[in-house]
Amino acid sequence: AEYMGEDTQYKMIHAVIAAVLVAVLVGLMINVSPRTSSNCNDCHFIGEMGNQFVEEDVVLRGEAFKVLKSREWDTNRDTIVFLHGFPDNYLSFSNQMLFFANRFNTMSVSLRGYTPPPPNTNTNNWDFTIETATKDFLEILEMNVKRKGSIHLVGHDWGSIVCFTSAAQHPLMFASLTLVSVPNPSRFFSSAIQYPKQFALSWYMLFFNFMWLPEKWVQSCDGVTFLWNQWSPHPYSSIRLDNVCATLSHPRVVNAAVGYYKQNILQSIAKPPLPPIQVPTLGVFGLDDGCIAPETFKLAMSTADFAAGMVLEQIPNAGHSVHHEQPDVFNKLVLSFVTNHKSI
Repeated sequence: AEYMGEDTQYKMIHAVIAAVLVAVLVGLMINVSPRTSSNCNDCHFIGEMGNQFVEEDVVLRGEAFKVLKSREWDTNRDTIVFLHGFPDNYLSFSNQMLFFANRFNTMSVSLRGYTPPPPNTNTNNWDFTIETATKDFLEILEMNVKRKGSIHLVGHDWGSIVCFTSAAQHPLMFASLTLVSVPNPSRFFSSAIQYPKQFALSWYMLFFNFMWLPEKWVQSCDGVTFLWNQWSPHPYSSIRLDNVCATLSHPRVVNAAVGYYKQNILQSIAKPPLPPIQVPTLGVFGLDDGCIAPETFKLAMSTADFAAGMVLEQIPNAGHSVHHEQPDVFNKLVLSFVTNHKSI
């Protein structure tokens, strides 16, 4: 990935600022109505999840995490680990957890900061950089994944970036990598320059760098509803919306969720690219994604950056949360890919 000169960086920042000002002035004044549906493909965490999975609380360096994993763990099986993004929580992949449970060990982890801290815990650590989130994620895997088989990573949004970074740092640890809706982070800004519409879609990234207002907006649930409406033209379940809004209503959690943007977005412009990925990679995106444009996703996924091979799959009638909107199609694509890269 190439470095960008100062002139290019300034032009990019000015374009994003202009998009932000327009979107904030117009968007935040709109009466936000949820686009909910009675169809609940993503509500499997209610009832039946408790029969097959066990939920554990993990505290790592004062930070709390939720870990949802197979109740009957078979060390001879490969393991699929799911990591959610924003705005979401560790139950994001409930449909996939159930779908893969008969073939793999499955586990879902909350991102750093997305679980309220235990009582009387010192929460003065406000480090939500990708480097620290990746370190946490890898340690949780080492603590929880006891296996002879290999590990397959599936990450969405910020979870995609953490999984990408994990695979770049420890390629021998993983059998496959699936990036959902967010592509290679090292190529994102250079790809956005080639497809300028992405700057308008990414207005929220700069808005989230403002003081206190973004946190209040997301915490009220209006922010979650607005972004879900913008990022996909398709309806979502009210149960899922209520569950995610409950997660983000906690002051510590919403500060962490917005903190990822404050501590990573502008800083990433000057970062050197990550090394080529030595893990077979699947990139999945929805053709109706209003967050990361399909054009941006494809531009950012250069085969040169994936030494072990890379496959792109686009799903019609799906937006940013493609694993919720078209779970059957998504599950079959991932199953085919990970099956081709199973170690056992």
